[in-house]
Amino acid sequence: MADLISVAELAALRRHGDADVVVADASVDLPSPRFDGDHQAHSGRPLWAQTHIPGSIHLDLVAELHDRTADYHFAVPEPAELAARLARRGIGRNTTVVAYDRGDMLWAARLWWTLRWIGIDVRVLDGGLPAWLSQYPVASRSGPQREPADPWTPERALDVWADQAEVAAIAAGRAPGTLVCGLAAEAFAGTVASRYRRRGHIPGSVNVPARAHVGPDGLLLPAEALRRAYAGISSYPVVLYCGGGISASLNALALTVAGIADIRIYDGSLEQWAADPDTALTVA
Repeated sequence: MADLISVAELAALRRHGDADVVVADASVDLPSPRFDGDHQAHSGRPLWAQTHIPGSIHLDLVAELHDRTADYHFAVPEPAELAARLARRGIGRNTTVVAYDRGDMLWAARLWWTLRWIGIDVRVLDGGLPAWLSQYPVASRSGPQREPADPWTPERALDVWADQAEVAAIAAGRAPGTLVCGLAAEAFAGTVASRYRRRGHIPGSVNVPARAHVGPDGLLLPAEALRRAYAGISSYPVVLYCGGGISASLNALALTVAGIADIRIYDGSLEQWAADPDTALTVA
């Protein structure tokens, strides 16, 4: 199963009218923080309504595909609940999903990681909406009416998430693994405002900014270049984190394309970690 799909491949896939394919925009409106603790996540549905790939739907990571009982944003629901919500949007056990966003692939990667977890055949559109518009400049402002899929339950869920206790064990040297932060260098160093209660990074972690995996053309870098970004890692699993598990998802996509499989995402990431007064954070 491929994890990336090009615009040309998506166009060819859509020409097969018998294929059960859903193209899903996962974009979220998440402004940069103006001060520490300034977390404003808004649904990306209005952006999708303005311009989207014809025939696509919007899957809302803010209001639809998260665990509403969690104490941090973007927490994944339990597998059965996630499958039920997807079925209501017309995504069944055998549906192929092509995830895209408005350009940096962070949100598309988050949707890819979440759906992959419960066995959905899902790919990320390389380059997102800008790549599509570069070849098909006519976009749509009307949404499809997709019937709900038959209810289904995931047969199994992959072991792709890490929790705070696991991360703490790696940070303290009590468990093997490498912690990788996908935030920009200045956020890792704690020199800019943070959406969370405290600035900095988890002790012992290394910084591989997720956006560095995307080239000037907006496409994911070749596999060999992605492998070089992680060449210094020797202890597994690789546990990825960022602010809320979003940038880390692009790191996960890059690692997967590079052929590195033993990876997890710390779902709570810095939002959960920084809210706990007993956890340490390193600044600069």
